[in-house]
Amino acid sequence: MVVGYHDGYIGEGEVALERKDIPAAQSAFRKALDLDPKNVDAFYNEAGCYCLLKQSDAALRELEKALELGITNFKHLDDEHSPALPIAFAHALYSNAHGKP
Repeated sequence: MVVGYHDGYIGEGEVALERKDIPAAQSAFRKALDLDPKNVDAFYNEAGCYCLLKQSDAALRELEKALELGITNFKHLDDEHSPALPIAFAHALYSNAHGKP
């Protein structure tokens, strides 16, 4: 593995998210995880994709992985380009806690 390639995939995924191309974003984040299975940014961003797809269980699963790995950068929660992420995360967390889809 060449160090740094996973960062390129993270950037590719973030650009795809800005274009609202969620499948392309997920593919890029998956490639980053293939190269670096402990990449917290890839797990976090993938969780955001699942939220945007309204797949709460999958979003929570990916977010939990990021938290287990020690994520400390929650940049998208304040990102003006991704206003749906905080709402989607809140919905996913609420739904999971209350057993609702």
